[in-house]
Amino acid sequence: MTYNTRVIGVNPPNPQGTLRADDLGDITLNGAVDRTSGESLDTSDICGTTGAPQNSAIRYDPSYVRLSDEDSPQLVYENTVLYRETESDVLVQSDQALIQGSSINILPVQSTAVRSSQQTSLSLSSSGYKTVKQLKPGANIIITTNIPKEKWDKLLPGYVSVDSDPDTSNKVKIKLGDPPGEVPWRVRCAITTDGDVTVEDGQVSFQQNGGVGRAGTTEHTPDSNTDKIVIPNGKWTKIDNIAGIKHGNTEETVPVEGSNNVEGDGVILEYTIRDDTGEEVEVNVEAAYDPGNEEYVGEVGFSDDPVGDPIWMELRTDAARQLIEGGVEDGPDILDDSNYIDTFRNADDVRPLVGAILGMEDATLQTTDVAGRVDMKVESGELSLSIDDEDRSRIIKKGETSEIEFDVTAMGEMEGSENVDLVVRDSSGQRIDDIGDRADRQTLAGVDGEESFTLTWEPDWDQIDDGEYQILVEGESDQAFATVEVFQGGNIRLNVTIDDATSPVDYGDTVETNVTIRNVGDTDADDAQLDLSMAGQDGPQPQFDLAAGENTTLALEYDTQEKLNPTDTGEKTLKATWNGESTDTETVVVERPDIILDPQAEDLTAGEDGQTQTFEFTLGEDLTADDEISVDVSDTSDAVEYDGNDGSWTIIQGDGTEVSPDLDNGKVTYKVGSDDSEGDTIRFQGSGISAASAESDIRYDVEYRVESADSYAVQNNGDTASTSFESKDDIVKIEILDAESPVEYGETVETNIRVENVGSTDAEDVQLDVSVADRDGRQPEFDLEAGEETTITTNYDTSENLDPSDIGRKTLEVTWNDESTDTETVVVEQPDVIHKPYVENVTATDGNQTQAFGFTLNEELEKGDEISVDISDTEDDIRYDGNDSNWTVIRGPKSAQVTPETDNGTVTYVAGGEETEDDIIRIRADFVNASSAEPDTRYDVEYRVESAGPYAAQDDGDTNSTSFEST
Repeated sequence: MTYNTRVIGVNPPNPQGTLRADDLGDITLNGAVDRTSGESLDTSDICGTTGAPQNSAIRYDPSYVRLSDEDSPQLVYENTVLYRETESDVLVQSDQALIQGSSINILPVQSTAVRSSQQTSLSLSSSGYKTVKQLKPGANIIITTNIPKEKWDKLLPGYVSVDSDPDTSNKVKIKLGDPPGEVPWRVRCAITTDGDVTVEDGQVSFQQNGGVGRAGTTEHTPDSNTDKIVIPNGKWTKIDNIAGIKHGNTEETVPVEGSNNVEGDGVILEYTIRDDTGEEVEVNVEAAYDPGNEEYVGEVGFSDDPVGDPIWMELRTDAARQLIEGGVEDGPDILDDSNYIDTFRNADDVRPLVGAILGMEDATLQTTDVAGRVDMKVESGELSLSIDDEDRSRIIKKGETSEIEFDVTAMGEMEGSENVDLVVRDSSGQRIDDIGDRADRQTLAGVDGEESFTLTWEPDWDQIDDGEYQILVEGESDQAFATVEVFQGGNIRLNVTIDDATSPVDYGDTVETNVTIRNVGDTDADDAQLDLSMAGQDGPQPQFDLAAGENTTLALEYDTQEKLNPTDTGEKTLKATWNGESTDTETVVVERPDIILDPQAEDLTAGEDGQTQTFEFTLGEDLTADDEISVDVSDTSDAVEYDGNDGSWTIIQGDGTEVSPDLDNGKVTYKVGSDDSEGDTIRFQGSGISAASAESDIRYDVEYRVESADSYAVQNNGDTASTSFESKDDIVKIEILDAESPVEYGETVETNIRVENVGSTDAEDVQLDVSVADRDGRQPEFDLEAGEETTITTNYDTSENLDPSDIGRKTLEVTWNDESTDTETVVVEQPDVIHKPYVENVTATDGNQTQAFGFTLNEELEKGDEISVDISDTEDDIRYDGNDSNWTVIRGPKSAQVTPETDNGTVTYVAGGEETEDDIIRIRADFVNASSAEPDTRYDVEYRVESAGPYAAQDDGDTNSTSFEST
């Protein structure tokens, strides 16, 4: 199965913006081990790359505002997720496909696309999943992402967890737990690349569908009665009955006059399947009712060469009838050789050719001469298969049943049909001889939502040994696993299952778990013993009696403080075992308790001494008297000086016995009192503190550490929490609330700015500096009291402060006193001087014609401003007279001139100075010769502003394009 085509399309009226690829970094696997070979895997092994595959995000940045005057959010696609990125949040579309069931889809986008246009789309496609690996438990995926961890928590299923990567802020680590139904994780990779497409007016682009396996697109040309279907899902899923392609009228059949004795009323299909490597197969289908012999006849021709003769195979009567009565949409699977007669005319076996078709990637289907066409579409579906819980792990006494049934549920959306097979393997992974390729098969048709069915294994007990057998339910788009354990009668056989276990738990707490034991043998178990352990340390070992066929549940407790060491924190394996023969495990997370909660340190005033500073925290656990918690103030350097006299430190709240400074080591230690308990707030303060050397607006780190705590002493000598405080002064903080963008050059950028005095003194004669593209605009002064805030509205005149060449994305910067700054991006646009360009069509093969050219002005022109019309793309098919007298202004100021330079393929309109906004300008060429032009050919014409007073911009002006046709 390949990764389906995805498209980002944005279509508000006349959008302006940029679509680009942003490099995210790479995607890596951590702790991934191949389930079959035991070898370590990285993404290079899965994706076929020389290193970890690079990954990009596709970002569309609109340069227009919504009706609320807010900036329109950016639209971003990354790691299978489509989202909108606003200033305050990331709004994520929920139908992501990173993990589907037990399949992990690594889909790195590799693109360098950059495009600015009024109408832009980008198609993403891949050559398919080249490698699929099954993983042992314990793997992590590390992806580069702009989506926050908490959003991934909501996107991903509950059996995986997400951690931020400690090495970088834009990576998350996806930790894989046990997959659903105890099915092994499957990891697969498809390198995704782009096709950069500009959408012309009236042209239909692909749409973003989300997920995998959605509809393709269809184009139909009525004149030639041909159709082209692009199948974005890549490789066809068995192409069962061509999965939804319907030709012919199922109510009124059409005459069939075949070259292979297929005649009568029926259907004709002719199409070609072609992949992006150029490989193609022609398929011809004819089916009819033969009234003379009163039977249904049909043939299918395959060709693996575009010029080769088809290999014709004759359909069975029931297959031909099904094709006519049900149509192709509900007709037979033409890739199933059971639908053909036993002896093929020109081939011994259809399967090799069918295999070649199934292997084709990114197929395009082209049909021709479809008689009686009603409609045509391609939809390929993907189903998710799951085995019911009670059937995923079965223990069967040898010979006690003739049938072992597995209830299966298929969920998803699929038109056409899909085969689901039951495969049985022994402990070595080999299929069992007595069942052949499969034990059972179910054919699903037209699934829409959920469908349940039963697959049956009928074991030959004479060939079945004791042991474990793997059951594979294999569809064409998903698979599910189960196990069957066969045992010999006359022996005790217990099955152990951990039903639940407390997790996470703090070290020192008890893990409570229920363990269910079933006697699945035919002999009573007396004095059976269950062993419970965690992290290799034994726990309870209760004994019990259990009659054959009965079950019991034991409620057990495992004391982490009694059985584990304080260093045994993290993910630990809880294991329940009977007799070394039946074992179940569950992961339990043992956490170090958070002893210190919500640490805080009071801010200081920069440049002053003799101050008092308060420190506080909350206890997260009960501690023992004389346990110690230290506050590390060494990171303040010499900028903030503390008094080392014990008498300068006092306890304000808490039962602590003392606060001891050890400033040589940069520490102040609080000694816990006997009544200090969980939830208590501890607060103490130091006096005589000097911040005389501190500069304003500097933050200093403070670290809280458990120095000793008998019950909770752990690695790294205790629990650590951090906070910080700030040295403050007369200081103004600035925040740009909004700035008008985009604006045309010549307009004003209106900006609202929040200004706050966060210092301890009043600020007088405050002045803000506002600049765009480093070009200043001064603002009036104002006063601001300590603790006060206000909102200032400023206007920046682009025509007064910028040059006409200052077009594009510019930085708006607001600064106070070179100490507080905020910036915002604004877009300064060149005015559209020209719009609605027009060129009159000409008559092909005729000479001495006239042709009109024209456009509408969006801005006033000055005398001498020039707009050129580039007609060079007409080549020699259409020739223009280079004589000035043969070019005239037929609408617009009479003072304007037209200057042809046909050697350069241009004609220049020179303004007379009377042109105003919204004027329609028309010029006409006499003696145009189109005698060399063929009918129905389009020619491009480009309008360019060569000079237009203050609006002449970078790249020598504004450009518009249009075209005309030789009719």
